[in-house]
Amino acid sequence: MTANQKLPALLFSVALLLAGGCVNLEPTTDSLRSFALGPDSPLPRNDPGGSGIYLERPDIPPYAAGNRMAVRSEDGELRKLIRVLWAERMSEGLARAAAEWIALESGRPVAGFYPWPEPAANAVPVKLRFLQIIALDSGEVIVAADWKVGGANEASGRYRSSGLVWTPGQPETIVAAYNQALREIAVEIAAVL
Repeated sequence: MTANQKLPALLFSVALLLAGGCVNLEPTTDSLRSFALGPDSPLPRNDPGGSGIYLERPDIPPYAAGNRMAVRSEDGELRKLIRVLWAERMSEGLARAAAEWIALESGRPVAGFYPWPEPAANAVPVKLRFLQIIALDSGEVIVAADWKVGGANEASGRYRSSGLVWTPGQPETIVAAYNQALREIAVEIAAVL
């Protein structure tokens, strides 16, 4: 190798050593937080012979889609919370959690579009349409939903949250408020089943 060939190889080696020295190999704690909706208590054992409930895909506002937790300011601006995620997309999480709450409140088996794609032939269809589901900068949580139960006991209703609050800086309180709303909706639905 000539001197002209050695110089680029030497410079490249020095650059690799300097770049490698800039890497921090110390482990750091990941501050990413992930939350899931739904009851903490185990679901009841269902009678496999009884008629079940099929929760159709819920309608949700576009701003609630995805897996980023958001808060709305007084002027209507949506602010995504940093390093805070839903464990699953909101449409799937709401369907799963609502199905779990309805099963808990009604004592009947509940399936839904997540993860079950087809209803049983004798299943009672339930549809949820969320008009609003948002936490406000002020600490208020708004959940508004229309629900409809099909089948022989067809019924419908409209849920509007009242007194739901969250503590800014504590996203787990948003989860608790949403769970309270889902439970209250499940109580209304279970009453007409």
